[in-house]
Amino acid sequence: MIFTNLSTYPAGSSPTYLWSFPSGFASSLTEANPTVYYYTPGTYSVTLTTSVAGTGSDVETKTAYITVVTPPDANFTYTIPDLCNQMVVNFTNTSVAGSAPITSKLWDFDDATFSALSNPIKTFTSENTFNVILFVTDANGCSDNVTVPVTTLAPVESAISSTGSIFSCGLAIAPTILAITSEGTAPYTYSWDYGNGTSSILPSSVVNYSDCGTYDITYTVTDANGCSLTNSYDDYIEISCPEVDFSMSDDTVCLASTASFINLSDPGAVSYYWQFNYPTALATSTEENPVAEFVAAGMRIIRLTVTYPGGCTAYHQDTIQVVPRPAITGIAASDSTGCEIPFVTTLTPLGLTGTGPYTFLWESGGMTSTDSAATFTYNDYINYTVSLTITDANGCSVFYTFIGFIKIKKPTNAFSATPIEGCAPLKVTFTNTSSSTYVPLSYYVWNYGDGTIDTTYSLGSHNHWFMVAGTYNVTMTLYTVDGCPKTSNLYITLGNEVAYFEIINDDDPTCNPVEIDNLSFGADETTIDWGDGTTSFLYPVH
Repeated sequence: MIFTNLSTYPAGSSPTYLWSFPSGFASSLTEANPTVYYYTPGTYSVTLTTSVAGTGSDVETKTAYITVVTPPDANFTYTIPDLCNQMVVNFTNTSVAGSAPITSKLWDFDDATFSALSNPIKTFTSENTFNVILFVTDANGCSDNVTVPVTTLAPVESAISSTGSIFSCGLAIAPTILAITSEGTAPYTYSWDYGNGTSSILPSSVVNYSDCGTYDITYTVTDANGCSLTNSYDDYIEISCPEVDFSMSDDTVCLASTASFINLSDPGAVSYYWQFNYPTALATSTEENPVAEFVAAGMRIIRLTVTYPGGCTAYHQDTIQVVPRPAITGIAASDSTGCEIPFVTTLTPLGLTGTGPYTFLWESGGMTSTDSAATFTYNDYINYTVSLTITDANGCSVFYTFIGFIKIKKPTNAFSATPIEGCAPLKVTFTNTSSSTYVPLSYYVWNYGDGTIDTTYSLGSHNHWFMVAGTYNVTMTLYTVDGCPKTSNLYITLGNEVAYFEIINDDDPTCNPVEIDNLSFGADETTIDWGDGTTSFLYPVH
């Protein structure tokens, strides 16, 4: 900035100038109108000394004259949450405000689209490198921008093709199966599962099938960037076979329960092979009519493979829905902690999932309730366990126990005093160490027994002066945020003291005159000895 000298001086004189710019860098300190650069934010004073030979000089200081603010620093980061679909980009504004808050943001995505959000999520529609710009402006009108290049990449696309998919059992079956792949980045690698126990890493293969039934085909294609796409085709290959069928006791079962299966296949079979979580072999059976337990929720494929004489096999599959039992994330109470009995609270489940309507059975402290929101009354200062059984519309039940969920305990009122006896006047330090295990403490009422009641002190220490001899019953009553009171007391004993004073202006030993505050009690006459050979009777100033 440029400073302009407005000084006046006698006509015809030749003044000289001396400027002072703390924290500033001037083109010259002796110019009439210097240019000064400030590199550090802050508020600065400026001083100009003007001198005229033979006349004298004058000084002008402008205090806190210059204010230098910090501009915002624009910056952002971005992430691509799915590296194999790099068209969706999450942007995070990491700009730092200067001396004033940032009031506006504008994103330019380099594709004729913009956003004023703080942290936008942008879906690009083409592969390219985009120079994304973030503009920020603060309340002072200071602005900044930053440009970051962002490169997008479309995901891999692929589809299956074959020379046939339906065949008759007993014939030589060897279709050619291939993948047609695009997008992503070539070259591609493949991993095939043809559903008959064979696999391949080639884009195209001739596959031999010898057993009747239907075959699922799954393959994964991976591009040069390591991005993969998996395609599955259920029953893609079909080979006609003897009829295989079965029935289930139920098509919907609860998690961790069983279902029975009745084999309805054509007679004359050599063997049976059940898979209750096809295509895995985690749960299988070779019985004709098995019973299976399901330990994971979700849709399960049940497959029965039957082998007939001559080695011809056939299968049938169906699905069974394993529904999760109802679940909660926890329970809530209108109040789970208390300090007085009887203690009444209402319990409700949190985050309930499943299939409604539901039935409930609450149990706690020997009490039960079938309400969705159970209200219990507790009558002892202990911790209570809460149990909850929930049954959903599918008949699936779940049991929860919350040990010590309800907590009821009185607060602890504790305070001490030092000293508890002495001569009047007496300064006593009170230390409050009260506590409450479950319900927070709110405030305290101090009654010092001398007519003084105070509610300003809480935990920790404070002082109180007792001015007259006697015995004082000091009580402190605490209150929790729930309004529970608890009172305790102690006694302070004071004897008489005739002479006592305090120097009012002793913080300045050079002060004259000296003034004292006469705090003496019980005397008919007061004599002040000032220590310099003089005394006085009435005036506390010397």
